[in-house]
Amino acid sequence: MKRIVKYILILAICAMGVCGCQSKEDPVETGETSAEEDAGGGVDFSGSYTEPDSGRCLIEISKETEGSYTITVNWANGASEERIWAITGATYKDTGDTLYYEDALCYNRTTDDEGNFADEDIYSDGSGIFWMTEGGMLGWKSDQPEMDGVDGELLFERMY
Repeated sequence: MKRIVKYILILAICAMGVCGCQSKEDPVETGETSAEEDAGGGVDFSGSYTEPDSGRCLIEISKETEGSYTITVNWANGASEERIWAITGATYKDTGDTLYYEDALCYNRTTDDEGNFADEDIYSDGSGIFWMTEGGMLGWKSDQPEMDGVDGELLFERMY
């Protein structure tokens, strides 16, 4: 049931056209951000993020333990198709404003007219980073852009 509700939410966001992405050449220097800090002194990444333009992507970030996060990225490719990244154990390294992840699962999900899901694995060893910009946007860079279909570094706005 949770998957159906999540899928409906993604479709609603996509239909409203409230999300889109920005690609950028170089990472933004991070420093102070408008995001709150977690108990471990790093930026609290918890929340929902979306693209500022195209209406195709939703990122959900949940804090699991101090400095460790679970991240789900849903990128809609149409009404019945999406690419999903499932990331567990994203943690800080060196500084408290960047999350590093390894062993991410990436798969394509198609849904038939009756609401049945079919998943096709893309990879299970993905890696990359998320960071907060000075303006409070979430940055994302995957280490396997050729497999993701996501080129470069992307920026997302916090929804709530």
